[in-house]
Amino acid sequence: MIGTVLKEGRARVSSCGTLIAAAACFLWFAADMWPAGAQTAPTAEEARMLEFGKEIFKSKAVCQYCHKWDASGDQGYGGNALSLRATHLTPEQLTEVVKCGRPGTGMPYHDRFAYTDKRCYGHAREEMGKDMPPAGNDFLS
Repeated sequence: MIGTVLKEGRARVSSCGTLIAAAACFLWFAADMWPAGAQTAPTAEEARMLEFGKEIFKSKAVCQYCHKWDASGDQGYGGNALSLRATHLTPEQLTEVVKCGRPGTGMPYHDRFAYTDKRCYGHAREEMGKDMPPAGNDFLS
């Protein structure tokens, strides 16, 4: 019983870390999509989150290898990747993609517990077969 509670608690904390990381990356992409006239100086917290997102994008998750240094996508260094600046994904969908990757593509997952249960797109690892996305080089959770 106690082991189950501790495991669930770790999973929640892990999920929060991934959500924060994805939100920080989303803020960084979104900052350049707002019209120039609508921009105001970011608060100290927003500026901190933007820098956090940039660091994750460049160093921890190394997103720039596929999505290019400016997140414009197209033919990147690691393959053909979508533009993160022109994405139509909601913050929740972007979080899911960062956590779970994209089945059938080269987009890796960054949640260490992805596909250990049905948290990712309702599938476990053994159900994915050849569509299983690769693991990221570093986990964000």
